[in-house]
Order: sequence, then structure tokens, then C-alpha cells
Amino acid sequence: MTARHTLTGNIQRHEGFHSETLGNEREILVYLPPGYRRAGARRYPVLYLQDGQNVFDAVTAFGGVEWMVD
Repeated sequence: MTARHTLTGNIQRHEGFHSETLGNEREILVYLPPGYRRAGARRYPVLYLQDGQNVFDAVTAFGGVEWMVD
């Protein structure tokens, strides 16, 4: 069975994010909730997930199963 894309929401891709700890540049993906751009000064909680590929989309996830955080 082939996995189907499950990517939802507003995912921003940032390439060239420098990591002091790793001493290199990484690509990071940031999920922004609905209404984020219109929220003005509203503050949101932050969750950092360091998996790499299983977070947002079943197509890129190992075994075709994503974490469904979006």
C-alpha cells in the first residue's frame, strides 16, 4: 500500500538554518496554526520536534506513518 500525502495546514520551509551545536546548516519545517498571521500580538506555545521526517506527511515518513502533529 502506497502512502498518500497527509500534509495539512501552513508549513513553512526554512533552508540554511545554522546550527551552532552541529556546526552546519539544516532545513527546518515550521507549522503555523490557522489565523497565525492575523493574530497580532497573540503568543503561541512552541513544541520542538527533532525527528526529521515523520512529523507532517505520511509520504516522507518512515513506514508511511506520520506523527499527525498538524
